[in-house]
Amino acid sequence: MCAFMKTNDYNLLLANMPVAYALHEMLYNGNGKAYDYKFIDVNNYFEKITGVSVKDVVGKTCMQLFPETEQYWIDTFEKCIIEKSTVELENYSASLNGYYKVTAFSPMPGYFITMTHDVTSECKKQKELALNEQRYRLSQEVGKTGSWEYYIAEDRYWNSPEFRRIFGIDSNDEDINGVVEQCIIDKSIVNNALVRLIEENAEYNIEFEIKRYNDGAIRVLNSRARIVYDSIVQSKVVFGYLVDITEIKQNESNLKQSKAVLSSILKHSRFSIWSIGSNRELVFQNELFRHNFHQLNGFYPKVGMRLTDFIPGDIKELWERLYFRVLKGESFVEELDISTEKNQNIIEVSATAIYVDAKVVGASFYAKDITDEKKMLEKIARSESEANDAFQKFDTIFRNNSALMMLTDISTLCFIDVNNAFLKVTGYDRADVVGKTPWELNLVHAEDRYLFKKVGKIIEEKSIVEDMEIRLLKKDGGVITCVFSGQYIHAKEQKFGLSVMIDVTERKFYEELQKNNTVNLRKIVEFSSIFMKTFLEDAEFDAITDMVREISGVKHVVFNTLTDTCSEIKSVSSDHFSVDELNTFLNIDILKKKWPRMAKADKKWIHQKSTLFENISELSAFGVPIVVLNELLLKHNLQKFILLRVEGTKKVVGNFMLFYTKEDKVVNTEMLEIFSYQVGQYIERYNTEIELRNKMNEMERFYKLTVDREHKMISLKMEINELLNQLGKPARYKIVG
Repeated sequence: MCAFMKTNDYNLLLANMPVAYALHEMLYNGNGKAYDYKFIDVNNYFEKITGVSVKDVVGKTCMQLFPETEQYWIDTFEKCIIEKSTVELENYSASLNGYYKVTAFSPMPGYFITMTHDVTSECKKQKELALNEQRYRLSQEVGKTGSWEYYIAEDRYWNSPEFRRIFGIDSNDEDINGVVEQCIIDKSIVNNALVRLIEENAEYNIEFEIKRYNDGAIRVLNSRARIVYDSIVQSKVVFGYLVDITEIKQNESNLKQSKAVLSSILKHSRFSIWSIGSNRELVFQNELFRHNFHQLNGFYPKVGMRLTDFIPGDIKELWERLYFRVLKGESFVEELDISTEKNQNIIEVSATAIYVDAKVVGASFYAKDITDEKKMLEKIARSESEANDAFQKFDTIFRNNSALMMLTDISTLCFIDVNNAFLKVTGYDRADVVGKTPWELNLVHAEDRYLFKKVGKIIEEKSIVEDMEIRLLKKDGGVITCVFSGQYIHAKEQKFGLSVMIDVTERKFYEELQKNNTVNLRKIVEFSSIFMKTFLEDAEFDAITDMVREISGVKHVVFNTLTDTCSEIKSVSSDHFSVDELNTFLNIDILKKKWPRMAKADKKWIHQKSTLFENISELSAFGVPIVVLNELLLKHNLQKFILLRVEGTKKVVGNFMLFYTKEDKVVNTEMLEIFSYQVGQYIERYNTEIELRNKMNEMERFYKLTVDREHKMISLKMEINELLNQLGKPARYKIVG
């Protein structure tokens, strides 16, 4: 042992080096077989990775300290002593619950030294990377999205298995670039776009045709790409995705022929879409843009408005600049930070000029909230490992997809994972879902459970299910209608089902609404033909109110007529209360009371065909007593109302009030606006006729007074002439007739 006594320099070096050092004495049984070993000396780092202090290690055997040590460790070290060789191994230690890389050698017979590295973290990262790569590959297969990368400095391409499937290439060789180029029909489209992306950082969003390698089929592809800096290879890399859009292109002609369908898609898109004219006036908007504009400015925009007149001052200059660029013919994609004191929001705006005969006549904008996406990209940029990068790619596709996505165990139908869209739409938390079956969650509508029970078997047998309509129950009991697609995946001896569901509840609602609008329009025409004959004589205001209830489906409707100074309630239609009940409650006759008009209230609704008031308390601005508002709110659960303008040719002559409970869905007012316009014309004619009748009565009275006066003057003149005649004098007046 004296030969191995260390100097002070060696002691200092061994004690502080970042590797677990240990000197051991091998212990043998009576048969000369190694069964254990004793710790002679260890350094400080040994204590760090084992958790056992140095003073408690020296002099103790391995089995005393770590009784779960596997025999292969002792056998390996014995071999090192016998063969006088250096041994390197990496393995799992149950006693330390980790992975370790050990270098061992024998300095003298019966003794050996180990240098140990804790590689647990690296091993776990490798396993996680493999799992994430599997998830990423599965998501591409189900989403039918191929990815590709171009390493600029190396002039090298990488592409995913789904990319090769789209091109019909079965080869697994790394270099298939030549085969890919052979498949592209017009190579200039792809090459020019890639050059512009690299040299000018121009938008890479192209469509091109290919002739698939395996079957010669002509397919249309869409590819998008952007340049990022890869910290691993320390150079710029083009990351791209492509999708087979052949079927989409084939259906475009049908979509163009159906203006109603296209309008519905744009109107109810999950993204803000709007268009402006050459003077920056609004020419088109979808519902999400209207909502977002209202959230920012406090009112809903109308077609024809000049948007920049209403944009808040702190972002007005920004939007002026963007509008100016695109109206000059520039198309671009821009990320905007529109953060407020309460929220941080980043939106991606795509702007495209609208041309007619090579002249810019307007611009279209497409905006989406990419706040979460940006946060994810920032997280990827901070990541230094390939495993984390792979996980973020999968998370972008799976977790943040706008469609509802689920990963299930085919054998048990238990949820393995669900994405954020699923949680948002259904109202569940992830902890509520993972590990549960759809039956435990009561997720599937009772009438559709037989469909979902067959899904697992169908997916396993056919590998894929497409476009199956199914109804789901949200956590709060609400019903949503989805189009279900799923695919069977077999990986690592486990069966998975990756499912995608598109929420079509709103679309089906508006399809039904369109049907109802057609029926309501027919009712309006039929009503008008009868109403024109009777209203001007009978003033059947109740018939008007009943018609509004029938069209809208609203349970409570009030009809008012307006003068310059006041309003009069002409009719109340409700399934909960009557006019007599209201009269008794208020101790007045509401149909005879003149309600004063207030300028503040008129200002909010008088210039809009229909105005939604979110709070029933706003009726106070129309002179309605607080006690009535409390009655409507507490007893009848009325939360909000719509004021629908009734206008004649020259002015507003009345309005309809449609009252809603908290649970009621606010109706589309398009049909109601048509009907209210007709009513306005009838009322104006009615008022005109009443005015004409009054004038004729006044003229008749004046004529009668005039004739009576003339008759009296003639009689007086005749009496004077008679008196003069009796006096022997000539008549003074000449009587004619």
